[in-house]
Amino acid sequence: MAAPPKIQLVDFNGMFNVDGFTDFVIESNMESWGLDYKVVAIMGPQSSGKSTLLNQVFGTSFTEMDAMKGRSQTTQGIWMARSPVVDDPLLVMDLEGNDGRERGEDDTAFEKQATLFAMASADILLVNMWSHDVGRETGSGKPLLKTVLEGLGWEGVRAESGQWTRCDIRQPVNLKLFNQKRTVLLFVFRDRTKTPLEYLASTMSTDMQKIWESVPKPPQYVDSPISDFFDI
Repeated sequence: MAAPPKIQLVDFNGMFNVDGFTDFVIESNMESWGLDYKVVAIMGPQSSGKSTLLNQVFGTSFTEMDAMKGRSQTTQGIWMARSPVVDDPLLVMDLEGNDGRERGEDDTAFEKQATLFAMASADILLVNMWSHDVGRETGSGKPLLKTVLEGLGWEGVRAESGQWTRCDIRQPVNLKLFNQKRTVLLFVFRDRTKTPLEYLASTMSTDMQKIWESVPKPPQYVDSPISDFFDI
């Protein structure tokens, strides 16, 4: 069976591939789908097996890292393909891994924007991580998730005190996207150790709840639980 068409939707510099996407729409016959399709995306640390997981589960052909040639960045930007093993139309997005040395420790703008794009467009967002990183602050991706969730609520500038004040608040922009549907956040624990799965799941659930409680929200969402927007 021929490999399904794939496209680099967003390149390393953050440029959206308009012409390539147009060709992808035609080649995949997307116009016939209407709104009857789903989107799955994956995020996580660089070289953690994200592309391999997607290829194994969804039959895609994203480029995988060759460990015999060292550990380095394989996926750049955001790639997308249609799954050939799912009957109903399913688009699969492979995000560039975060915490990669190619961008350096100070260049986190792209990974934040890519994650926000995935959360806004995907029905299911896979969060890929090593099981031994569960409970860690950086390794588990908590800073990135917190930054993205903060970006979902407000378009404005944080006051010097670190608190939102009436004059700082503009219009809530991105939480409106999630008021239409709940996004599934599916955490994938790789190379699981002896720690029982229920304990790993409980730790991540608790961490996500703490992140949600700590981020500023529009007045109408202050008391909303995270379950109003996400299935975890």
